Amino acid sequence: MKLRRSLWLGTFCLPFLSPLAAVAQETPSSILVLDGSGSMWGQIDGKAKITIAQEVVGDLLNTLPAETHLGLTVYGHREKGNCRDIQTVVAPGADTRSAIADAVNRIKPKGKTPLSDAVRAAAEELRYTEDKATVILVSDGRETCVADPCEVARTLEETGVDLTVHVVGFDVSDDPTALGQLQCLADETGGQFVTADNADQLSAALTTIAETPAAPPAPSPVETSFAALDGEGGSQMQSGVTWRITGPDGYRSDGTGVFTLPLLPGDYTATAIRDADEVEVSGTFTVVTDSQRVVLTLPVITPKATVTGPETAYQGQTIDVSWDGPGEQGDFISVHTVNGDVWAINSADIAKGNPVKLRMPAQPGTYELRYQVKRNREVIARTPITILASDISFDAPGQAEIGSSIKIDWIGPANQGDFISVHKVGGDVWAINSVDTAEGSPVTLRMPGEPGPYELRYQLAEDRAVIYTQPIEVTDALITLTHPAEAQIGTVIEVDWKGPANPGDFISVHKPGGDVWAINSADTAQGSPVKLRMPSEPGPYEIRYQLAEDRKVVFTQPIDITAATVSLDFPEQAEIGQVIDITWSGPANQGDFISVKEVGGDVWGINSRDTAEGSPLKLRMPHKPGDYEIRYQLAEEREIILRKPIKIVQAEVAITVPAQAEIGETIDVTWSGPGNQGDFISVKEAGGDVWGINSRDVAEGSPLKLRMPHKPGDYEIRYQLAEERGIIHRVPITIVDAQVSITVPAQAEIGQTIDVTWDGPGNQGDFLSVKEAGGDVWGINSRDVGEGSPLKLRMPHKPGDYEIRYQLAEERGIIHRVPITIIGTHVDLQAPGDAKAGQNALIAWEGPGNQGDFISIKEVGGDEWGIHSSAVNDGGPISLRMPDQPGQYELRYQLGEERAVIHRVPITVNP
Repeated sequence: MKLRRSLWLGTFCLPFLSPLAAVAQETPSSILVLDGSGSMWGQIDGKAKITIAQEVVGDLLNTLPAETHLGLTVYGHREKGNCRDIQTVVAPGADTRSAIADAVNRIKPKGKTPLSDAVRAAAEELRYTEDKATVILVSDGRETCVADPCEVARTLEETGVDLTVHVVGFDVSDDPTALGQLQCLADETGGQFVTADNADQLSAALTTIAETPAAPPAPSPVETSFAALDGEGGSQMQSGVTWRITGPDGYRSDGTGVFTLPLLPGDYTATAIRDADEVEVSGTFTVVTDSQRVVLTLPVITPKATVTGPETAYQGQTIDVSWDGPGEQGDFISVHTVNGDVWAINSADIAKGNPVKLRMPAQPGTYELRYQVKRNREVIARTPITILASDISFDAPGQAEIGSSIKIDWIGPANQGDFISVHKVGGDVWAINSVDTAEGSPVTLRMPGEPGPYELRYQLAEDRAVIYTQPIEVTDALITLTHPAEAQIGTVIEVDWKGPANPGDFISVHKPGGDVWAINSADTAQGSPVKLRMPSEPGPYEIRYQLAEDRKVVFTQPIDITAATVSLDFPEQAEIGQVIDITWSGPANQGDFISVKEVGGDVWGINSRDTAEGSPLKLRMPHKPGDYEIRYQLAEEREIILRKPIKIVQAEVAITVPAQAEIGETIDVTWSGPGNQGDFISVKEAGGDVWGINSRDVAEGSPLKLRMPHKPGDYEIRYQLAEERGIIHRVPITIVDAQVSITVPAQAEIGQTIDVTWDGPGNQGDFLSVKEAGGDVWGINSRDVGEGSPLKLRMPHKPGDYEIRYQLAEERGIIHRVPITIIGTHVDLQAPGDAKAGQNALIAWEGPGNQGDFISIKEVGGDEWGIHSSAVNDGGPISLRMPDQPGQYELRYQLGEERAVIHRVPITVNP
């Protein structure tokens, strides 16, 4: 029989629980089922059993907390002989004690004893299939209706969530049937059965039920997962590992890879066995109530490896190291001190090949080469190597001037990345200047910019280790500068100089005491003298000799910069876009210029001309009226050193054109206006942008000829300045369709040349063309209308539907088209079946006979370029030379149009 926990502890026994237990536990609902059948009028010790029950229940209710959830069901209390007389008088809920006591005291026993259905009704009221439920039955007799108490109890037990029925048999000791039925109800649902024969026993029985603790819950299995790691910090082994789990009471279970088991609480041992080498690891664990994960770490399988290198190498040398091993991604070859930790001095990934190149340490001594795996950097192979000191020497001068470059002959290891350097004596490893030994011997090394004692060093690429030093004294240099004592702003002066002339040294001009960044400078590589531009502002300055080394200033000499005398002479006003003469005087430095700009504008002129053009020079005015200024600007920072105002006014412009013109027509445009160089007359859609459809330069005079657009519509003729294409005048013109006609035959043969009669604009460059119906503007063949009407036009070489078009020169616009059908033509070639190589054969033919058509001979299936050919122009048989090589050939009739082959017959050429 299934053991169940009694929910009576959650209801009636609440007063007997400790405060902590009462807080921690949920409060389930219970129903008291009380016998109200007629037998309850029976007496015990002179008192009716119903009265005893009412008093006992009333006393018990007074001991319950208000929050206790309790209900009352009564049976047999309303009608005699009715097995359905069952009523839940008080529904289960909190603070029902008073209602239950009142209902119990009002019971007047009358009927039968349907105790089984009463228990069922109470269970259903408690929703026993969804929630925990407790029923307390008090009955004084057996089932007197049709239900079987045992069967009802078993059904309730099987279908309920957690139902417990406690039973008190009141005055049933002499009735074995009643005892059996009531005992069965309790036993089948895990409840208690207690008998009582008088009032005290009934009170004691109910108290016994209330005070009996609930049976402890059966332990529940706990989900426990198992995983093995392939080495410390390694990945989970999804396969290749077998598990053995043992526990209490001889429990054993097996598994593989990563898996989960439901385990009851207790102490267990887990053992993981690696399939590859049967190495096993065990661990103990305890299952309590929460799910857990058991992880065991298997030792890494140590692979076999070898590493091979030379027995000795020089400090910093890069050597070849051969290896054999697992070759896993991330494995590496390394060099270490003997018995050093896993962190290499230098290393090389095995992905770089075999052998790998490995740089040796900078210090002589005994080391070891190692093969290390990526995972935890474990060393799986090692071999010793001795690092020897290198033989090094320098051949260099004992002293040198500041900033000079000296030659150093050297002997040394010449490892990749090694370098020769110069330092303060005893300074750190970071050189003042250095040069790579890859440049060979000798190297050229620049000396510092400060005089003093220094040392030349040989440094390894490895840790920049210094393995050789040699002293050198750096001395001041003899420097002179010769230049005028003063100069005008922006002028270019000559500076004679003497000094080290090291590569990159330079002569510069600065404010006195300014930083090392020059206003202007000139490299000493230009020789002496150098040309140096002066600043744009007057004042005291200094000319300097600066070393390339840190821009060190090693000599200075003062110079005064004075203002320049400048003048500008030009008219007080000019028309927009006009080119005016400007007479000027000023420094005329290289790069100085005269410009025009809005008054107060920035240094970037609208237009400008270089003063190298002389005086006067020509300068174009802006295309918008307004107040402007003419400026003299220095090349040096575009400094403005003189400005004078000029007013730009609108120009007087007139354009005369017809009110309308045909598409593509070339019209005369009479104009008057500024006539500036580059000005032009254009045509454009009304309101369009500055980019004309067609235009002509005003230099062509007035009137000039201008071609109209190829689409009808509203346009305008414009006068545009060369200056930013400014539009300063426009007049409207309407472009209308042209009257065009084309007359051609309805059909023609392929390649035929037909007469095309036409009438239309006849503009220069217009043309007639033939094209597939609906094709683009690029005709297959075309002829210029300048040839007159009619003109001759060759038809395409493929049959089909085509059209003859009148196209304007303007954008090849198609303004008229008529259809024509091109058909095939009759062609025949009459020739011998064979002929001798290199000789002529006579060939009769029938065909179009178009100008340019010809008969040719070619290998069977060859391209359109015949070996020999002859024109068909004379109409009679032709004589055609045969190829020099015997073989199978074909005679072809080919059109002049694209050399199209329209007929072919085979011929054999014999030796």
